Amino acid sequence: MPCTIKVRIIEGRNLPVMDRSSDLTDAYVEIRWLESIKKTEICRKTLNPIWNEDFRVDVPSDSDLQDNPLRLKVWDHDVVSADDVIGSIYVDLNCLLNPNSRGQLSGWFPIFDSLRGCRGELNIVIKIEFFGDANEFKDASTGVQFFSSSNPGIFHTIEESQGLVEYLVVKSDPEYHWVDNFRASRISNEQRQFLFYNLSGKLRRQIGKRALEMGGNAVLNYHQYFDLEGENGLVARGYGTCCFISSVQSKNEEKDNVVGRKAISTSNSQLAKSNSLEMIIPSITPEIKDTILKTSLSNSSANSVKMFTLNGFEMKQIERIGGMVIARSVKLLRDSKSSNSKIAKKIRNEWWQELREEIRAHAKFFGCDSVIGYYELNTTDIEKEVCVLTAVGTAATLSSNYSNLRGSSEESLEKDEKIRKKAQQCSSYFCHIPRKQKKSPYNMKFSPCNVCKRRNVPEILLTTIEPPEGIQITGKGIFLEARFCKEKKKGQGEANAIGISESLPFIEYNLHRQLMYKLRVMGMNAAFRIRMQLAIGDSLIVAIATATAFFLPALPSPQPLQINRSLDVVDEKDKQLLDIQHRIVNLSKQNQQNFQNASTNEYYLEGKVGSVSSDAPSLEDKLEEDEGEADSLNEEDQNTAFVVEVDDSMDEDIMAVLLEPPFPSGLSFCNTEILPGGAPLKSNAQMITAIRRVGWSVNSRKLNQQFSSIFHNLYSSILFKVRALTPCCLCAFSVDVHLPSDDELEITLNAMVVLESNEENSFNPHKSSEIPLSSSPDSYDELQFSMESPSFPSTSKSIVRKMSSLNTIQLQELKEELQQEVKPSAKSVELTPMNFIPGAHIVKYFGRIHLHLIKESFTVKEQGGLGAFTHIFVNELHALARSHVAALGGNALLSFRIDECTIMENASKNQSYCLLSISGDAALVLTSVELQIHLENLQSVPT
Repeated sequence: MPCTIKVRIIEGRNLPVMDRSSDLTDAYVEIRWLESIKKTEICRKTLNPIWNEDFRVDVPSDSDLQDNPLRLKVWDHDVVSADDVIGSIYVDLNCLLNPNSRGQLSGWFPIFDSLRGCRGELNIVIKIEFFGDANEFKDASTGVQFFSSSNPGIFHTIEESQGLVEYLVVKSDPEYHWVDNFRASRISNEQRQFLFYNLSGKLRRQIGKRALEMGGNAVLNYHQYFDLEGENGLVARGYGTCCFISSVQSKNEEKDNVVGRKAISTSNSQLAKSNSLEMIIPSITPEIKDTILKTSLSNSSANSVKMFTLNGFEMKQIERIGGMVIARSVKLLRDSKSSNSKIAKKIRNEWWQELREEIRAHAKFFGCDSVIGYYELNTTDIEKEVCVLTAVGTAATLSSNYSNLRGSSEESLEKDEKIRKKAQQCSSYFCHIPRKQKKSPYNMKFSPCNVCKRRNVPEILLTTIEPPEGIQITGKGIFLEARFCKEKKKGQGEANAIGISESLPFIEYNLHRQLMYKLRVMGMNAAFRIRMQLAIGDSLIVAIATATAFFLPALPSPQPLQINRSLDVVDEKDKQLLDIQHRIVNLSKQNQQNFQNASTNEYYLEGKVGSVSSDAPSLEDKLEEDEGEADSLNEEDQNTAFVVEVDDSMDEDIMAVLLEPPFPSGLSFCNTEILPGGAPLKSNAQMITAIRRVGWSVNSRKLNQQFSSIFHNLYSSILFKVRALTPCCLCAFSVDVHLPSDDELEITLNAMVVLESNEENSFNPHKSSEIPLSSSPDSYDELQFSMESPSFPSTSKSIVRKMSSLNTIQLQELKEELQQEVKPSAKSVELTPMNFIPGAHIVKYFGRIHLHLIKESFTVKEQGGLGAFTHIFVNELHALARSHVAALGGNALLSFRIDECTIMENASKNQSYCLLSISGDAALVLTSVELQIHLENLQSVPT
C-alpha cells in the first residue's frame, strides 16, 4: 500500500563541539530513506540549532516500511575539509504500523555515534500517511501485532492460538574480520547496524504474513536472535506463537461483527480491523481467498502436536503436563556455506525442522498434544566451525482453545467439561501422569497423588513454563541453578564436531543429575521455567540451567540425599569436603521433614479452578484408558534415602557444589515473573543489567567448584548493591554465558529488583502456607550479610474488579482519555524484563521495539577498562530505548530482552568492540491510584 513518510526536524541540543576555533558546531541533518537523501539547512555556530523544517518521502509499498529503518544523520559542515559525522538516529517504523499506535513518533532522540557514544539530542516528529489503494499482490503484513509477552493485556483477549510460526533469513556478514587494518571503523559499524535493522524488519514481515495465512492477527511471546557465524554468514531467526486476539469494541461494533475471524486491513490514514478473514485484502481474487481459508483450516491438522512459545497459563487451560522435552543436534557450518542465500536458508530450515519433529515425537511419547514454553538456542564454537542447535519445551495437553479440536464445537465442549470435572475431583489434576504405569516403556517411578489419592504423579516435575496461576504450593520458592564444565579435545572441522557431539550426552546427564540433587537438598519436588545455556571453547564446554524450585503438595516429598564416600581422608581439603558432605545430608533431611509434615495442611489460593472432592469417582472416569487408580508400589520408596556414590575426584567436585550459599534475609532470586509463595510484590525498584568477564584457570582439578565460585561472587556483588532495598526479590532473573577464550568466562545478567510488601494484594496469584526453608548451616558464609529493612509506603488496593464492571464503551473511552492526558517523558520510562509492573495496570500497547547498536573504542584503558566501556554502552542503550518508548506515547518497556550480546577485545591495540541488540513491548501503564481517579470520573458520567 503506498504511503508518505512525513518528517519534521525541529531542533537539537547539547551537540558536541566540532570547531575548536569557535568551540561551536555548524550542524545540519541528513534524512536517508533507501536511495532518497534530503538535507536541512546548516545552522552555523551553535550547539543548540533550530531548524523547524518539514520533509516528505513517498513510499510505493508498505513492505519497505517494515524492512528498512529511517536514518537521520547529523553532520558538522566544514568549508575546507570533508564534513564530520556527529552521530546517527535509526528509527524503526514498524511501531507506527501497529493498530494501537497513535500514528506518530515525536520527542527527543539521543544522537549516537559508534565510536564516541551519545552526542546530544534531536527533536523530531515522524508521521505516516496511508492511501486507500489495495494491492492484491501485497507483500507486507501491516497490522499484525507482535508481543514479547504471553499476555496481550487487559484490553485484548486470546480467541484462538494456531501454534508456532517461524522464519529465518541468511545474509553475508559485512564484517567478520573486525580487526582488519584496512577496515574503516565507523562505516563498517554503520553498515552492520543497518543490516541488523533490515533483517529484523524482514523477519517480522515474513512471520506476519505466515500468521495471516494461519488465520491469526498477532504473534505472542515473539523471540528474535542473530547467529553470528563469521564467514558463513549472519543468520536472523524469529519465532513466536500465532494467535487471533480481539480488542475491546463498542456495542454497535459488536452487533455488526459476525462470528468469524477479524483480520487487519488498512483504510485511508488509519489502520482498522475488518470483520472476517476474507477482508485481509479487499480486492483479493476468489482463488486466493479459498487458498488462504483452506490453509488456515488445515494447518491445525497438519501436525498432530502443536507448539507454543507461550509460558503463562491458567490452571483451567492445562489438562495435564507430561514433562520436559529437549532435542540437540551438532552441525558443521561449512555444510551450510553457499554463495546462494536461498540454499543456505533451506539447509538451516531443514536443521531446525528436524529438531522440531523430534520434539513433537517426544510429546507424543508422553501422550500429549502440545508443547508449551518452547524455545530454541544456537551455540557456536569460538572458531565458528561447529554449531549446536537446541530445542526445549514442555509436553502438555491443553484446553480446546489451544488444541486441535478447535474446529469441532462438540469435541471442544466435551474436552473443557472433562477438565472441569477433573478440577473438581483434584485441585492438582495437571500433575497426573497421562498414562498407566504398566503402559510406560521405561521403568518409571510413580506415586499416588497426595491430594486425591487416586491418580499417579511423578516424583519430580520439570517444566519450562511459569507456574500456572492458581497452582497449589507449599512454602516459598527458591532460585535453582545447576552448573557443569567438561573438558574436550582440541580439534578442527569434523573432528571438533565429533568431540562436541560425544560430550553432549554427558553434559546433559550431569546437568540433570545436579538439578535432581539440589532439589532433594532443598526439599523441593518441582522446578518451573527451566532455562538452559551452553558455551563451547577450544578445549572446554560449560553449561548452566536455571529454574525456580518449590514444593507441590500433590507430589511426594523428595527422598533425602545420602552420600556414600569410598575415598580416604588424607589432607585438610578432604576434611573440608567431608564436612560439606555431612552438612548436605543434614540439610536434605531437615528440609524433607519440614515439607513432609506441612503437606498434610490445607492450602488456599486465589483463582483456584476447583477444590478437593471426597466423592467417589464417576463411572466415566473409571473407564478412561489413559488413567487408572494410583499405584501403591512406591510407598516404601518415599521414606528411603537417595544414595549418591563418591568414588573419585570428579564426584567430589560435583558434590562440593551442591551446597549453595544462602541468601541473606529479605533478599531472594527467581527466574519467574513472581516468586511462588513469596511476599506480595509492591513496586519495581530498578532493573539490573550486568556484563562481567573474568579469568579462570582451566587446568584446575576442581573446575566445577571454580565455575560456581564465579557465579557466587557475581551474585554477592549484586546483593551488596541492592542491600538498601530490602525486602525485595530479583525477578525474571536471566543469565547467559560465553567463552571468549578458554581462560575467560563472560556472564550477561538481567533482572528486575521488585520491592516486596507484607500486605496481601492481587499481584501474587500463588498463595501458600508459610514453611521455613532450612538453609546452609551458620558455618557457611552467606552471599551477603543481614540487613535492616527500611519502611516503604503501602500499595493501593487493586481495582481490577471495578474495571471488570465497566462496559465496552466505557473501557474504550477510558483508553482514549488516558492516551490524551498522559504525556510521559524519556526520564520517566521504566524498563523491566517482566511483562507487568507491580502496582500498575497496562492501559495500552504501542508495539514491539527493536534496537541494534554497535560501539567501538581504541582507548579502552583510558576509559577505565573493558568493564567501564560496557557499563557506559549499556547506559546509552537504555537511554535510547527510553526515548523511543516516550516518542510513541508510552512510559514503560515491558519484557525487556537482550537478544544479542557480542564483546570482543584486542588488548595489544587497546581496542574493544561491543554489539548489543535489545527488544521489548512499549506500553502505557498507570498506577492503581491514577487509574482509580479516571475510573471514578468515568463511572460518574451516565451512559
